[in-house]
Amino acid sequence: MIPIVSTFGLERINADGTAAYDGAGVARSAAGDENGSVRGMLIFAMVAMLAASPSPLAPQNAPVTSEKTSGARRQAAPPAETKVDINHASMAELMKIPGMTPSWASRIVRFRPYRAKTDLLDRGVLPSAVYDRIKDSVIAHRVKRQD
Repeated sequence: MIPIVSTFGLERINADGTAAYDGAGVARSAAGDENGSVRGMLIFAMVAMLAASPSPLAPQNAPVTSEKTSGARRQAAPPAETKVDINHASMAELMKIPGMTPSWASRIVRFRPYRAKTDLLDRGVLPSAVYDRIKDSVIAHRVKRQD
């Protein structure tokens, strides 16, 4: 008997060269191939090597920054006096906000009034990516009630 290693463990080949059956009742050939298992193992090995290799699309010399250092590079939030009030600003004033587009500005105007600037997210007026771009430049002053 010649022991061979397969995906199920040690298998046996009979003295006459015929395959012995494993515990699952699957016949094995003398090469240890079970319906393409060798081919499957080769494909798996190639995929594993490709996954482990660096991607040609990834930047090779990308700088590594931590949250503390990258936060210092961000622009400081403008003071409250220069922030645009989303409850009272015109389309032209909203368009002065960095990262604002005409379609997002019109949605802000259409869904007024807001209790807080987070209402832009909570009510689905803006997606989170747009909100993250403009959140430091806007403020929501509450609308005064007239009794």
